[in-house]
Amino acid sequence: MQLRLASEITELRKENAKIPELRKKFSKVETENIELKTKNVKLKQILEEHESRFVKLEQNDKDTAVKNAEFKLES
Repeated sequence: MQLRLASEITELRKENAKIPELRKKFSKVETENIELKTKNVKLKQILEEHESRFVKLEQNDKDTAVKNAEFKLES
């Protein structure tokens, strides 16, 4: 019984020894996750800006096409 408990204590101590390294890895992963979330927010903002510019360019293209058609009719 005591031998089994001693063996179990030894195994638990081995497992406990891994905890600091696991905490370190977890911290690194959390930091990377925050960095990626920040980058994702920035990329979403850039995408929204590009979409807005694209919509404006499409509208300008339509306006130009209308003006060209009107000009051809006047000519």
